[in-house]
Amino acid sequence: MYITMHRKTGWQGSVGRMSIYLDGEKADYIRERETRAVSLNKEQQRVSVRQSGLKSGELEVKHGDEVRITMNPWHRFIPIIYFAVWTFVYYAADQQNRFIILTAISIPLIISLFLVKGYRLEVMDAASDGTATT
Repeated sequence: MYITMHRKTGWQGSVGRMSIYLDGEKADYIRERETRAVSLNKEQQRVSVRQSGLKSGELEVKHGDEVRITMNPWHRFIPIIYFAVWTFVYYAADQQNRFIILTAISIPLIISLFLVKGYRLEVMDAASDGTATT
């Protein structure tokens, strides 16, 4: 019994490999743009992924499912948001307030990286080539 996992997370985290967990236990790993068959111990199990502190929610899978791993859109835009805010504050604020403003903005953005699920798991629907997100 196995599932097939497809990883397409983009440039963020593409250098390292992502750990695959079945029922909370590390089972395998997958790299960017890789497809991997993962063996199941039971007919149904819960799968999740983790990489560098970012993780996904759990998804219930069964034998033969195809699972797509994608990046949460919020995580794609955090570096862009941070750079835009940093640039605005750097030129708009005086030197004395710059540190305070950048710290006040940076801390929530960094914390949100670990509070918001970084990856999404979707069971791919073969009949319509769409996805059923859970």
